[in-house]
Amino acid sequence: MMSIGEGLRTSTDDLVQSTGVDLFIVPKGSDYLFFSVDFLQGTDLTQEIATDLGSDGDTVTPRFKPSRQLYVRTANGDGDLRSLGAQGNGVIPDTLGDISGFSVVEGTYFTQGDDPFRDDPSFKAGIYDPMFFANFTDEIVINKALSDEMGIKAGDKLVLSSSQSFLDTVTLTVVGVYVADFEGTEFRSFHLPLSELQYMLQRFDDPVTEILVDLAGGVDADETKERLENDFDYSTRLT
Repeated sequence: MMSIGEGLRTSTDDLVQSTGVDLFIVPKGSDYLFFSVDFLQGTDLTQEIATDLGSDGDTVTPRFKPSRQLYVRTANGDGDLRSLGAQGNGVIPDTLGDISGFSVVEGTYFTQGDDPFRDDPSFKAGIYDPMFFANFTDEIVINKALSDEMGIKAGDKLVLSSSQSFLDTVTLTVVGVYVADFEGTEFRSFHLPLSELQYMLQRFDDPVTEILVDLAGGVDADETKERLENDFDYSTRLT
């Protein structure tokens, strides 16, 4: 007889195996479905992993997936108050756009790909003030489920907030709509540059929930997984 724990683990492994990503790297004690633990100083760790992999890694990208949802509403004209909760994903666009199992079906995947707000003085100093939202890239990419449910498309505006009461808000332009195998299609979600999402949640410890790796052609995933587990103190998820 299969226990509940064994069933959950089997379901998780099946989900991971259905994606195009070669390795999911998550902190020990975390879970691919629930993301209960984050790496701290995660962008530094991502760079260390990329250096360790060298030419074996085609793409190494961090993703911050907060444990609580954020809230979006349309921003057409008088500001439609219809709002929805959605799962945020903080990304560095230049890298995630190259990950297998991810595609933009409308518009584009950001026009500024290097997460420029990370160099903003307010972010570097850890000073939170919604007035600095004005220094964001003004871009957001949403998944098709959120696009369909809100009735918005590339080129439209939406309002994003970390609170359901919309106390602090930023108005952003939807530059693209995407589908991603590793996120699933039934959940409302969006991508925001990593530092911007961290800033909205006042997370100045640079949290990263997982690191996604696409390996170069011909590189053995099992051998790479074993090597990384020996080199770093975290656990990897293998597809």
